Amino acid sequence: EQLLAAYGWYLLAVLDPTGEADGPPPRCCDELPEPAAGKARAAELREFAQLEREGWLAGLLAPLP
Repeated sequence: EQLLAAYGWYLLAVLDPTGEADGPPPRCCDELPEPAAGKARAAELREFAQLEREGWLAGLLAPLP
């Protein structure tokens, strides 16, 4: 659980390094807010989203048996 929380805080830092987070950290890229109008999602976040679907992060985010 702590590793997933740390991953969520990391995602928020990539999204906005100067911002303050409200509430609990996200558990995956799909839970991040959409970028502001006229801004693209960071390349790192697009790569993390792909790894969450079919890479090593998919195993980390999968429910425990």
